[in-house]
Amino acid sequence: MNNKTKITWITIFPHPIYTFILNSLGNKPNLNLTEVILSENVKKQDLIKRSFETISVDVLMPFGIKNFRYIKNINKVLLKRNSDKIILNLYNSLYSIQVYLFAKRKGVDLILISEFRDQDKKIKKALFSIWNYFIGKRIINYSKRVLTWSKDSQKFMQDIMDDESKVKYLQPGIDTNLFYPKINNEIHLNKPLKLLMVARFVPVKDHNSLVKAFQKILSKNNDQDVELTFLGTGNLRYEVENKVRKLGLDNNVKFVSRVSYEKIGEFYNKHDILVLPSKKDAVGMVVPEAMACGMPVIVSDSVGAKDYVVEGENGFVFKTGDHVDLAKKITQISKMDLFKMGRHAANHIKENYEAEKVADRFYKLISDQG
Repeated sequence: MNNKTKITWITIFPHPIYTFILNSLGNKPNLNLTEVILSENVKKQDLIKRSFETISVDVLMPFGIKNFRYIKNINKVLLKRNSDKIILNLYNSLYSIQVYLFAKRKGVDLILISEFRDQDKKIKKALFSIWNYFIGKRIINYSKRVLTWSKDSQKFMQDIMDDESKVKYLQPGIDTNLFYPKINNEIHLNKPLKLLMVARFVPVKDHNSLVKAFQKILSKNNDQDVELTFLGTGNLRYEVENKVRKLGLDNNVKFVSRVSYEKIGEFYNKHDILVLPSKKDAVGMVVPEAMACGMPVIVSDSVGAKDYVVEGENGFVFKTGDHVDLAKKITQISKMDLFKMGRHAANHIKENYEAEKVADRFYKLISDQG
């Protein structure tokens, strides 16, 4: 007799947040896990080894609109799995309706994971309100539990739900076997000061604020003993490179396109401070990754990962889009004991957000134990 609880997790792409949790849950003898990934993103499979089954499903996307994604034969997939619980990673898409209708018809528990926060653009806010009024609220109210990765998202979901007690906040975990400080790390004791930003070159990441802040720092730093590295690819890279050249920052700014996932921890360890100035980021996993490697961080107040920051102990939070405030925070942190702050950062992640600990909390939440 098989007494295992069957769980199917439906996600857009194989994000490390989910993979770390699923790997830890996959080692539990009483669970049978399957991750369903939309076929358009199978090529984006990360390099993390899996302890659970992963399958891909074909997707239709009318008019090329991402929120119109529709999963072909999803009912067959879910019927074959005969799951006790379905975890849905998005609820504002056509496939969200498909999964919701299946779960309701079969009486299957639905766990919703949401990264939504209040919309800052009027059109998006209006469209979301319409979606939520006619469809979204039915999905979230049917869901047995709604999990959010940030406090901002938690508050947003509580405000739109009939039963706000269903909403639980769970910060993502980090695999500290992959991300950890180098033994006897003395990089923070050496010059030059090395700043790092890891992000795609897209408008929402706001590379320009960091460039302007960096210019301000260099103008006041006569010995020029500070470096900035941008790691990432994207359509705006040329624009940022051009701005760096025009401002005469070439000698102090580096651009790196890619670092393999298995070596990113080593890359973090070669820098002093991580900066993430995004205008909006549901989480910003580079922040806890860098912290786990012993890096203090500076993040905007629009980044979900600000929840990991203990001001003045392992990093700082600055006002979004304010390059003057960002420059001030970088200058402030550069005068502090970075090695000590890095140890605080690594210990903070290890003690509170190690992947297996977060997976245990996750399991309790979806099992009605928390």
